Amino acid sequence: NDEHEITATVTQNDGGGVDPAVGVTVVFTITSGTADFVGGDDDCVTNGSGQCSVSIFDDTPGANIIDATSTFSVGGVSLTRATDGNSGPDGSDAAEKTYIGGKIIVQKVTVGGDGSFNFNTDYSTDFQLSNGGSNDSGYIPTGSHSVSEDVPAGWDLTSATCTGDDDGIDPASIQLDDGEEVTCTFTNTKRGTITIVKDAQPNDCQDFAFTFTGKPDFSLDDNAGVADCTDTDRNQSQTFNNLPADNDYTAAETLPNAFWEFGGATCVNTGGSTPYTHTAAATNGITVTLDPGANVTCTFVNNKLGPTRTLGFWQTHTAYTTSQFAAHPFTIGDNSTHKGPIDISKVFGGFYAPISKTTSGSKRSAVDQARIQLLQQLLAAKLNCGTFGCSASIHTLITGADAAYVAGNKTAILNYASLLDAYNNSGDTIIIGNAGNATPKTSQGLADKAFWNAP
Repeated sequence: NDEHEITATVTQNDGGGVDPAVGVTVVFTITSGTADFVGGDDDCVTNGSGQCSVSIFDDTPGANIIDATSTFSVGGVSLTRATDGNSGPDGSDAAEKTYIGGKIIVQKVTVGGDGSFNFNTDYSTDFQLSNGGSNDSGYIPTGSHSVSEDVPAGWDLTSATCTGDDDGIDPASIQLDDGEEVTCTFTNTKRGTITIVKDAQPNDCQDFAFTFTGKPDFSLDDNAGVADCTDTDRNQSQTFNNLPADNDYTAAETLPNAFWEFGGATCVNTGGSTPYTHTAAATNGITVTLDPGANVTCTFVNNKLGPTRTLGFWQTHTAYTTSQFAAHPFTIGDNSTHKGPIDISKVFGGFYAPISKTTSGSKRSAVDQARIQLLQQLLAAKLNCGTFGCSASIHTLITGADAAYVAGNKTAILNYASLLDAYNNSGDTIIIGNAGNATPKTSQGLADKAFWNAP
């Protein structure tokens, strides 16, 4: 569609030879084709060389025929000459101009959302398209051309191909033929988001470790409203943005200890309650196939196995401890070499028995010092189990602690003391009924500490 100049040359012969016809008006006519005159100027006046020019342009490929006509006086005779051959044998041929070119049409398709996408070409300035939009180059010169897209954050270019006289044309290397129309389709898929949320029942200081496909391990907790947490405060949720769509992502957690159970996980579309499809994966995990543009929230629920109270609670809540021991009596060790049946005074005596020395001031052996530490946790654990119930694994733990208490291996005794301490603290945040006030002096007054001089 570039401009093209058409020049007419007019000569005259008054009998003395051929000379340029100067100052003659020449009128041009496009007798075939779709071209137009630039500026609408279809005539000109010859110069001293008998020549003048007009310009034409056309934005459509094809042939154009341009004729010219001029009327002037020679030797007092008015003559009309034209390129159409209708004015005598001295008429000349018409001018012919053929324009060649093709078109490139760019189409935009998005999956999972919409946005504005910037395109770069070698035949025009940049342009922007959104889903369903297209750009028509109009007729442009044939030859090599290219189209590319600036892919914005949060999107993947999942397909870019062109079709014309041939299929499967690379947008970066288009060979445009005369009259060819090439259509290039760019398809972008929106990335998605997955958020993992921790829901502890009840809220607790406990941290839960997670894994997630292709991401570093992380930890979450659900300790809102829980006082005196001494561990690291974690977020309750973890969000993973900009995840490529149409991929599987697996999230899984590791139970922190034997006092929690996995209560399942559910996924919904973020911001609503519409379920989002997921499948169970591995242990305590789920797998989500992320749709284009999806925003998914998956909540992992964990349930504490039951309430417990600490060694300090049982030691000081005299009336509550007395009533629960009466309802759920127990022994310590076995029934022969190490203690066996005890009463409430012996329970409080165990809680308040000094670790390093006996009540008479004698230094305890290293094994007996360990025994007193285990004794105090064992008393609390048996009260917890009898009062609130406990799982088979806790019953097994308590049985093992009794056996270690009797066997007298210091390392094993201290190991069980540590495990029981963890159990006794595990359910301390779970609300129980009214346990009354702490009365430590009353408990100490009841304590038969001397009974444990020989544990």
